Amino acid sequence: MAKIVFMNDLWWELLGIMHLSSVLKKNSHDTFFYMYNKENKRLIQFIKDTDPDCIAFSLMTGQHNNAIKIA
Repeated sequence: MAKIVFMNDLWWELLGIMHLSSVLKKNSHDTFFYMYNKENKRLIQFIKDTDPDCIAFSLMTGQHNNAIKIA
């Protein structure tokens, strides 16, 4: 099935990500969580290692600028 990476720049997991991840796992998908910052050098290696089918960003108001740069 699919591999999905959830990305967030907050240093805690959000309830929405946990719910989505739970439903996906119950349906045989693999999920990963990655906390990024503006200058995360390990991000590219993480993406290469996990080889995801989909990358999802979890955002709150005002966080879209950082997410656009990371994407």
